[in-house]
Amino acid sequence: MFVLKPDPAARSRAVAVHDILPGTTVLRSSCLATILLPDEKGERCDECLASPKTNLKRCTGCFRYWYCDSRCQELAWKSHHRKLCKTLKSFVPPESSSPDQIMDGILVSHLIASHFATEATCNLVPKKSEQLGDSLPEMDSIDALLSLVNNSTLKEEPHAIPPITSRYQPNKKLLNHLLTTIDNNHWVITNGYLKAIANGVFPIASRSFNHSCRPSAAPTYFYEGNDIIMEVRAITAIVRGEEITVSYLDPATPFRRRRQQLQDLYMFKCCCERCQIEEAMAVASGTFDDQNVDDLEARLLRATFPVKEERPTLSYNIRIPLHSFSLNQLPGELVPLFDGHFLSDLSSRFSWSCSEEKSSRPVLLGLSLLALYFWIYPRNYPLIGLHILEIAKIAWNSFLRDADQSTIPFEFLIHLIESAKDVIQISGPREGVRLFDGLGPWDELRLLEGLVDDDVQMNR
Repeated sequence: MFVLKPDPAARSRAVAVHDILPGTTVLRSSCLATILLPDEKGERCDECLASPKTNLKRCTGCFRYWYCDSRCQELAWKSHHRKLCKTLKSFVPPESSSPDQIMDGILVSHLIASHFATEATCNLVPKKSEQLGDSLPEMDSIDALLSLVNNSTLKEEPHAIPPITSRYQPNKKLLNHLLTTIDNNHWVITNGYLKAIANGVFPIASRSFNHSCRPSAAPTYFYEGNDIIMEVRAITAIVRGEEITVSYLDPATPFRRRRQQLQDLYMFKCCCERCQIEEAMAVASGTFDDQNVDDLEARLLRATFPVKEERPTLSYNIRIPLHSFSLNQLPGELVPLFDGHFLSDLSSRFSWSCSEEKSSRPVLLGLSLLALYFWIYPRNYPLIGLHILEIAKIAWNSFLRDADQSTIPFEFLIHLIESAKDVIQISGPREGVRLFDGLGPWDELRLLEGLVDDDVQMNR
């Protein structure tokens, strides 16, 4: 699917060996180690990350881990927990450690206990990238992990992680590499609705894909067999010889903050095409004027969707675009919308209207937010599909309340459902995979389709 080619700025880049269509899996990889985020502890299984309907079973040894059932507990015990259970109970991290550092330390302990506490692995040493060749997807995950570039700004100490109960301990060079690598090479595992639930180690993905604020691929996560799986799928058409990129953080993060976070966490200054455009736009913080918010939303809708009316209503024949928008096409009057404040304000008003208003206004606000997303994200980015699905659910509820008085055309509802399906089948969780929360976007889509079909049959 791709090979690694040398890159003067980013060490290497993943280059497509042939044309790739949207929805194509470009990498499928198992996780080497995971750790639940603090808010998810006790709410999810520490082994499979599921949120079960029944009560979780707590480890009676360390009292810090919970499991779905005896199967998950046994899998965790054999994998790593038996080497950590006794020491975790009394482990106290240094007072100077931040919450993120504590999480990283425990994640490293999981990694060591699972993969580096044997006679054959405890004396492994970091590798140089040229030792891996250019077909990285075929390489071993451990080799990929040992070739990652670490965060040179970190100076971790061995005592920052829970001790491993094993006669085989990783050598100092290996331990230091793991401690200073995980910080900027773990991935945030999300559920089917993009909620962050855990951090995970996927070395081949880390070694393969560079960042872009306008990525051509995106990861999705699920549980299969006994493994947490990352599946990276193309979300744009990628031509032979083009680099495959992902986004290391939310592309909606305002430009200056986004660039600073990338510099702090990943030690590079992002100069992707989008960043260059935004830098030229010189969007200053605070330029958004909420006194003109209604006018700006109307202009945004007209710039994104084919609208004939001067003040768009929900009676027009709107169609979800089939393509992405580049910021260099953005009308100058809409530039202030990208200072970060407008997105936050619009998201808040949309959320409030969904719970408080019984009119078509939530749909209009949802469309305004979708219009903004089309300028921020690629058309098939996962959040796009989920947001269209959310608008479709709101539109359906409007019909349920009063079909005769609804200002939302029924044909528009059908179009929303089909548009959501188009995006989700490209970048969302695949239908039928085991998601961490059981039900997912496909279940909601099928349910909504069934309800609409039933309504059509009843009113023929």
